[in-house]
This record gives sequence, C-alpha cells and structure tokens, in this order.
Amino acid sequence: MWKVLAFLGLMLPAVASAKKSKSYVNGYFGYGQGGIAIGADYEMKWDKVAGWGGYLLSYGSSDTGPGGLAVGGFLRPHIRKKGYDLHLTAGFGLLNYETQAESSTALGPLIGFGCTKKITKDIYIGLDSMHHYGWFSEPTGILINSGLLTVRYRL
Repeated sequence: MWKVLAFLGLMLPAVASAKKSKSYVNGYFGYGQGGIAIGADYEMKWDKVAGWGGYLLSYGSSDTGPGGLAVGGFLRPHIRKKGYDLHLTAGFGLLNYETQAESSTALGPLIGFGCTKKITKDIYIGLDSMHHYGWFSEPTGILINSGLLTVRYRL
C-alpha cells in the first residue's frame, strides 16, 4: 500500500506541472489547391508571446492542383487581445508533394498566419492560411497554398 501512495505522491507534481503548462493541439480542416486538407499540430508555450512545436498536414491532390504530406517544426508568435489570438507560423520541414504528372519530395519553409477566437477556457476556433515552399526541389518556390478551419484545444 505504501508503494502505491509513494508512487502517487511522486506523480502529483508531474501532473500538476502538466496542467500548468500551456500546450495546445490544433486540428485543421479545409481546402488546398488540389482538394481537401486535414492535419494537426502540437504547440508548447515558449514564452508569453510565442510557442514552438511540430506539424503534420495532408493535402489531397487532383487535376486542379498538387497535394501531398507535410511534416516539420515551427515557431509561432502570438498577439492576444480580448479573446482573439492573431498568430504567424514560421516553420521548416519536408513536403512529399504530388501532381498528376509527378511525385517528389521537397525541403523548405512553411509560412502561415491566422486568427482564432476563444470560445471556452480551453477551446478556440478560427481560420489559418498555410503556404509551403520548396527550396531544394523541382519546381522551386511556392508548392501548396491552403485555407483551413482551425480548432485549438488547450491541454
């Protein structure tokens, strides 16, 4: 019995500190150039005005535009006023993109911006725009644009 109590006693500070940490999970659903886009990211609070984390986004492809799978890391500064959160996402990662003619892997930046509105203490809803660029790929430049509905949950 004392082992269970000791274990719980050691775990309580970790659970309490996890509750105090401001980490977020963002879910995305929207459209890219080639069709439906869906994804998620995890953001840890770095400072009162910024966070960092990783993303995974999947874009459908069709004859109207490219699609693919993007994975990488990001920094995200925030401006928070009156329940609104205006943010800029600067990231870098891999993009496995495909068109009707070819499939390729690109390495390059992600630039995004968005705004969310606080609905409850832990839930925000808003819109984001994400732009994936290829530096070391053919073609170079912007590869995928998307507009996304964002649901953010504070852990």
